[in-house]
Amino acid sequence: MSRTTLTTHADENGTYTVKMNFTDEDGAGMAPNSAKWTLTDMKGTAINSRSSVDIISPSSEELVTLTSDDLAISDNKDRKVCFTVYGTYTSSYVTSGPFEDECIFTIDKHVKNKT
Repeated sequence: MSRTTLTTHADENGTYTVKMNFTDEDGAGMAPNSAKWTLTDMKGTAINSRSSVDIISPSSEELVTLTSDDLAISDNKDRKVCFTVYGTYTSSYVTSGPFEDECIFTIDKHVKNKT
């Protein structure tokens, strides 16, 4: 499993798109047999019931758009979250082999003006 920390932050209650490019062991683009994704806090608790969400008929490139409730913050500080994608793939080397990758990104808390 690989883990990447994304440098682009999400805005609280905004919209954020995660782009996935699936490749085989040789770096060639490939469509997974199956793929699901999960969004969790850093303790592993699912956010907004986003656990084992199916990617229907996955292709070599997929986009998942997260929206307001996915990016909500309940306290007064920025929040790190984990987007995990996992499933199976077939290549020249393996049939129905498992894969799992994670990316960590930060949701920025809105600062409200006090006047």
